[in-house]
Amino acid sequence: MRLPLPEFVRTTTFRWAVGASAAFALCTLLMFGFALFATIRFTTQNIDTLVTGAMERIERASTRDAVIQAVEDHLQEDTRGVRLAALFGADGQRIAGNIRALPSDLRVDAAPQYVRLTRLEARGSERAIFRAVAHRLANGTRSS
Repeated sequence: MRLPLPEFVRTTTFRWAVGASAAFALCTLLMFGFALFATIRFTTQNIDTLVTGAMERIERASTRDAVIQAVEDHLQEDTRGVRLAALFGADGQRIAGNIRALPSDLRVDAAPQYVRLTRLEARGSERAIFRAVAHRLANGTRSS
């Protein structure tokens, strides 16, 4: 047993109102989608600039001890505990920093990329996806 639709549903005015409402809803969703995409892109570019700038400051150090000190200084400047930095030997062993291990999927001398890292903290470790960059230094060590 089907209930008949009310008479006003069959009117042209109602159909136009429903069509206009649907078009408005679609345009609103598209607008918010565009705003979200633009925000994600802007934020990613800002993070990439910060990550690349930190790498450049660390790379300016001329000796291995200076690089280690630059990594430690970078981490000590972090009052919120959100920065990551590490220096790894040519064999992949951590020399300094707060990243447990150099991930195998992190491309060296490439643009910033998403990678899963384990951050070492005083209260334990945290494994999450971060935006990171890795560069091979002149003496063969790698900094991330």
